[in-house]
Amino acid sequence: MRLLFIFFLLFSTISFSQEELFVDPEEPAGFPGGHSAFRKYLVENMKYPQDALDRGITGKCYVSFVVDTNGVCKDFKVIKGIPDCPSCDQEAFRLVKLMPKWNPGLLNGKPIPKLYRVPIVFKTY
Repeated sequence: MRLLFIFFLLFSTISFSQEELFVDPEEPAGFPGGHSAFRKYLVENMKYPQDALDRGITGKCYVSFVVDTNGVCKDFKVIKGIPDCPSCDQEAFRLVKLMPKWNPGLLNGKPIPKLYRVPIVFKTY
């Protein structure tokens, strides 16, 4: 049986409000429970597309989203998909769209919206 491993690298790009761009908030938005909880969420919820498994397709799919001032994730976009594997892109989109509320980022003690880009790696071993 194949073991499936899902790797991710969560990093922020640019935060924004309606009038200003924020590069480095005091406290970035975060998945409840931190990076290890996010990794666990991905592992437990990913459904590696069967067509990708059958064809041996691996790669990274980059999905962006905004964590708003209430911690709600919205404005999801696949910004770079895996060539020849729309089902991987759809799965990455599904995973981030189903995420729970995050802890919002803070600037001067006030919540701010924050743009994130998450690369989700599809790889088999």
